[in-house]
Amino acid sequence: MKICNIERNINFQRQLKADEEQEYKIVLKQAKEKVGNKGFSTLIIPSNSLPDTLNRSTGCGNMLSKESQDFFDFAKLYWGINYVQLLPEGDFSGRKNKVRPYSGSALDLGKQVINLETLTEYEYANLLSKNDLKDVFNANKLENKDIKVNYNNVIQNNSSTDKALRKAFDEFLKNDTRQKNKLHDDFENYCAKNADWLERKSVYKVLVLKNEEKNPENWKNYIEQNLFNPDLVINEERKIFIDSLIAKPEYKKECDFYKFTQFLADSNLQKAKDKLNQKGIKLSGDMLVNGGANDEIWMYPNAFRKNESLPWGLNAINFDTPEGIEYFKLKVRNFANRYDGVRVDASWLYAHQKTTGKCYEYGGKILDIIDEEFKKVKGNDYDLQNITHEFENGNDYSIANGWVLKEETRDRVKIYKSNHLSDNWGSSSAFHKLGWKDGTYMLGATNHDSVSIKTLFQNKKDKNMQIKTLSELLKIPEEKLQSISGFMQAKFAEPIRSFHNMFFFLDVLNLDGNYKECLKNESDEYCTKIPSNYKEMYFKSLEKGEGLNIMDALEKAFVAEGLNETEPDLYKKIVKYRDILNGNEGVSQKRTFGKKPIFIIVSAIITLSILTGVLLFKKKHSNKTKQVG
Repeated sequence: MKICNIERNINFQRQLKADEEQEYKIVLKQAKEKVGNKGFSTLIIPSNSLPDTLNRSTGCGNMLSKESQDFFDFAKLYWGINYVQLLPEGDFSGRKNKVRPYSGSALDLGKQVINLETLTEYEYANLLSKNDLKDVFNANKLENKDIKVNYNNVIQNNSSTDKALRKAFDEFLKNDTRQKNKLHDDFENYCAKNADWLERKSVYKVLVLKNEEKNPENWKNYIEQNLFNPDLVINEERKIFIDSLIAKPEYKKECDFYKFTQFLADSNLQKAKDKLNQKGIKLSGDMLVNGGANDEIWMYPNAFRKNESLPWGLNAINFDTPEGIEYFKLKVRNFANRYDGVRVDASWLYAHQKTTGKCYEYGGKILDIIDEEFKKVKGNDYDLQNITHEFENGNDYSIANGWVLKEETRDRVKIYKSNHLSDNWGSSSAFHKLGWKDGTYMLGATNHDSVSIKTLFQNKKDKNMQIKTLSELLKIPEEKLQSISGFMQAKFAEPIRSFHNMFFFLDVLNLDGNYKECLKNESDEYCTKIPSNYKEMYFKSLEKGEGLNIMDALEKAFVAEGLNETEPDLYKKIVKYRDILNGNEGVSQKRTFGKKPIFIIVSAIITLSILTGVLLFKKKHSNKTKQVG
């Protein structure tokens, strides 16, 4: 009977019980504040990688789906996130599954942002039926679709998603109900508000259809090639050409269809942002450093440098022309309107624009434009800390003169990963020694540009340096960090002491997936998706000492700061919840250092079984003795 009671208390994949959640939230909030994490707890995740239901998958995750919103509830509860950083959401295309979000467009949004299920609802005039959705879901025949993004079923022209959107647009054009009339009003208002870029982009889409070619340089018609170049085509000539083009019904429809998809995408994104805001989570967009490749150079030809490119072969905005400045302001405003904040991609290139031709020094001039445009859009809600910057400290640009931060980098939030952790770099302690103020940097173990913690562990040279530094920072013996679980938990623990910190979704969920372009299997680039059973997988990972157990991270931070002695009651609760999530409930260890709870539990069961067997044997032997007597 006693053994049965013990078995009932053994918890595999232990989630918090309803009556534990409120205390857990309080403990998490108080503990984070004690170790200095008072700002953003950021989850970096591309929306395409968000989970969906296995039999209801378009191919790409979506911010507005129920599954995604449930995931964000989970992330907020267990990890205390209050900030979500997406990757670029622009209109990007690729061949097969090879898609790079950073090669997308800068001004608009892609079809992947649209949640088709919303189009079956009254608010969107029931533009699609449930059967229309089934057609899209059934078309996603990708093997392993629960763990892999299928871009082909969503972003490509003539994909099942594209066909569904065109069907919805045909229904929209019928205009035969009151709700459709309201939708039309909203659509017209959207087009008017965004006319400065939407008109040009829609004409580009029409000319791509007409020429069957995305690159304007390959179009045969001179006017088409240079339509928005004021030096080559005058306004009157341009207007006559566009009016003539759009007069053709098939081109008029293509033009309006593009506007319609942008209207839906922007509307869906705003609804998703509102839902996150209601949870107490802000949404950050990723403002890629370049403009759109073919489209936006054609739309604003004098806004870009001629015969010069940024690193990685990207186009370079010409900040020395009025057109370049206006284009840049437009790009910033679009991000400010769509998101609560922004990650400024390759931000050092705005201070020191290095191209294939030469270098252009701007200091804080261009960075100030970002702040100014955000102020115009956000008004009283403007906060400089919502604008985070990717600053690299390399040969091309240094954020400091000697060890003193430059004016343009001093008070802006700088994003850093601790992949190069050492005595004087990559930790809150090191940054404080350099004079960096709290709230002026965001720190994480990894991000979307870096290798995973597990991959880092496999690099002997980097691992040894990091283990030495982590041991000193967290006061953990080096031998306790030689396992992947010990190393991983220490890597999570060190950045938790930063005022702003960040986590990458692959590491926190302990997902084995290919994300970066440097990986061997190109068909898996940027295609990792959170599986529908992510909760089960996550808690199994915690049992192995892998994945993010934020209470474990906080326990280590408390010990490093001596808070386990000055805040003993809070520390005791941290240990309690750490052990619950690890599956070590009731085991009063101050540090597990990667010990596997399953081993402990099984050992306990075996021991109890042996003792019980011995007792039963003795009792049986005793009875036999009595019978003989």
